[in-house]
Amino acid sequence: SVASRGLGDVYKRQSYNNVGCTYGDLGKYDQALSCLRTARKILEAKLPTDHPHIKTVSRNIQFFEKQLQMRQNMAKAGFNFADPFASLIPPKK
Repeated sequence: SVASRGLGDVYKRQSYNNVGCTYGDLGKYDQALSCLRTARKILEAKLPTDHPHIKTVSRNIQFFEKQLQMRQNMAKAGFNFADPFASLIPPKK
């Protein structure tokens, strides 16, 4: 069985990583980061800190943190995510 071979945590980590990346691709960065941090926590309990799987999940976390920061900066600047083309259309006179 998967559990007897110790693969359960590996599959769980893969699932959290995949779901996290999917959330990120949908622009749901808070959910993405939550899933990715859970994946990293699972890995850190089983693997050395320099393991490639930990590095991959950490890169994903960094990527979506940057995406979240960029989205927050755009919102502060007045970007309308509900209607992204609104700023391109000149106002009616």
